[in-house]
Amino acid sequence: MQPSSIQGLSSSHTGQRIAEELDAVVSDFGLKDKIWFVVTNNASNMLKAMHFFPGVDEGNWTASHVDDVELWEDLSTDDLEVAFGETGTRIACFCHSLQLVIRGGLQKSSAVLRPAMGKVSKVTSLVHQSQLFQAAFEEKFGTGKSIPASNDTRWNSVYRQLQAITDMDQVKLAELLRSTSHENLVLTTKEFAVVHEIVHTLRPFAEATDLTQGNQVVTISVVVPTVFSLRRFLMNQLDKVKYHEAAVNELLTQVHQRFFHLFERLDISLPDSQTAKTLAFDSDVFMMSSALDLRYAFHWLQDHPGSQDVKDALRHRITGKSIQRNYKQSVMNKYNNIILCL
Repeated sequence: MQPSSIQGLSSSHTGQRIAEELDAVVSDFGLKDKIWFVVTNNASNMLKAMHFFPGVDEGNWTASHVDDVELWEDLSTDDLEVAFGETGTRIACFCHSLQLVIRGGLQKSSAVLRPAMGKVSKVTSLVHQSQLFQAAFEEKFGTGKSIPASNDTRWNSVYRQLQAITDMDQVKLAELLRSTSHENLVLTTKEFAVVHEIVHTLRPFAEATDLTQGNQVVTISVVVPTVFSLRRFLMNQLDKVKYHEAAVNELLTQVHQRFFHLFERLDISLPDSQTAKTLAFDSDVFMMSSALDLRYAFHWLQDHPGSQDVKDALRHRITGKSIQRNYKQSVMNKYNNIILCL
């Protein structure tokens, strides 16, 4: 079946229009009363769409819970303060929220990284735009070798570009640049160290991004283990970084703020609760899905900072809820229920 509703929106992407199209697709596929969670990003038009979309409980949401409020102009605070219903719940897109964490960290790195980044960008442009330089580059590093170009809308493209540079033989690269009259683009020892450190810092975030972008597999079960793992990594990095301490601090702050209520659900007290961002990570579905996934089960509890008694109590609480849940109507029943991702 190929419903006519599945097509790009030709008109303005307002919350009303998105809700109408979504409702049409759900009706065409006969998914009414089968959707228990709707996953969206945090843009205001998506939140407003959940107001108009029937059967989705958004709770008492306000404009303060929206990322990039100015990105869309159809937001009405009055609309978002209305409760939606009882048959479904909106939860935030973890991957989108993770990108916002990374964006905050990269902004803190911009000053120290800028000189090296400028050189890397110019070298990359030469590889892609100059046939003479490309030929010399392939002669030095091998046929078909290149440096990935960055994309402003995908942070991990910048990461892969920097990683490609740090993985190269720096002596060969310097020889190539000098022989092609681009000696000014040779990275200094300090610049290389700056790039290498940010690549190491961002590597777990790149892995998490790849892990949570699956289209054909369930990814909600990776949320809790990933957040715990990233937090532990960043806390360890604080004593190791030399050039990007501000970035690591900001990444850790962003993780705490954006996933504050997930930590709260897991009995972990965090500083600065006043700055917490309520982005719909306060549902038990995250911890329950991790516990039910054999890849993770309760292994992520080893990263929990609490005592063994706290961990045991948390395990019991999650297991008790799992036993009581009717999985014929549960989100984890892959045959009868659907998590709708937008």
